[in-house]
Amino acid sequence: MFTLPEHKEFATQFADTATKEFFFFTTTYGPPFNQNLSVVELPNDTVPSVWAPEIAGLAGRNFNPKGNYRLLANAVSHQWFGTMVSPATKNDWWLNDGAARYSEALYVEHVAGEAGFQEVTKDMSVGALAYVSVPLADVGRLDTFSPEFQSLVTDKGGMILSMLQWVHRRGAYDKTMRAFMTQLRRQIRDG
Repeated sequence: MFTLPEHKEFATQFADTATKEFFFFTTTYGPPFNQNLSVVELPNDTVPSVWAPEIAGLAGRNFNPKGNYRLLANAVSHQWFGTMVSPATKNDWWLNDGAARYSEALYVEHVAGEAGFQEVTKDMSVGALAYVSVPLADVGRLDTFSPEFQSLVTDKGGMILSMLQWVHRRGAYDKTMRAFMTQLRRQIRDG
């Protein structure tokens, strides 16, 4: 945990939450490529969150008594989606951010139940439908930091995985995702 001095009092709370999220995703997807995770505070005048192998970063405005466990879950899940699963092209970016968004929903369901899951799914649905004129297959022509790109790869990508889970049912979906991650870990390890 790395925070600025003024948010030091929230370090334990965020470390505990990140540990629970890391354990949840490890249980769901299997172990990540790296077992270490540092949660770091970012300046407020930057992006809401970032991730890299072994790092989940949140802007300082999220370090408060209420916290933002959803945003943290999204950043933590990138230890699987982004670190182990990477897009071949910009058009495939939804594999990273959509899977992280859907993983966030799964964690919310784990801690807040079905009502929490439905709330996140509703948020994803709104974002997924915000830019209906751009097919997900054409997202690569958009600016990476544009609201359209972010909405499409994050929310529409998350909804694709939500629909896939609905069609195949949770047990089969979870088994498939875990097998997929196991296969990727082997490929990464064996180079």
